[in-house]
Amino acid sequence: MMAHLALIIDMIILALAALLAFISWRAYRRSNLKSLLLLMFAFVLVGLKKIVENLPAVGTHEYSELVIGLIELSFVVLVFVAIAKER
Repeated sequence: MMAHLALIIDMIILALAALLAFISWRAYRRSNLKSLLLLMFAFVLVGLKKIVENLPAVGTHEYSELVIGLIELSFVVLVFVAIAKER
C-alpha cells in the first residue's frame, strides 16, 4: 500500500515538474530571460530524478545514489544561478 502511495506521489511530482518546465519555457519565449531557461532545465532535472529513482534497474546499480546526488546538485546549482543572474 505504501509503495503504491509513494509511486502516486512521485507521478504527481513528475507531472508538476513537467508543467513547471513548460510554463518556464513559455515565459522564456515571451521574455528571453536566460534565468527562465535555467529554471526550465532545473525542473526537467527534477522530472529526470524521479524517473531515475523509479527505474527498477537503478535501485540495484552501484552508482545510482551518485547519479541521483549529481542530479540534485545540478538542480540546486541551476536554481542558484537563475536567481543570481536576475540580480
